Amino acid sequence: MSGKPILNDSIRNKVTQLEYKGLSGKEKEIKRIYKESTGKEPPPFKIYSSDEMNIGKEV
Repeated sequence: MSGKPILNDSIRNKVTQLEYKGLSGKEKEIKRIYKESTGKEPPPFKIYSSDEMNIGKEV
């Protein structure tokens, strides 16, 4: 791995906006955003919700 982020700020912002609507079932839309932004097919990915990552929860 090169250590370089796969998602640039523009892609990350668009995907974050989708999360507010729930990312479940949004794989095609995320792939479209990535391809429009980079001109390349996205690498394989898995979507994790904020709940799964314990984001926004007190530990």
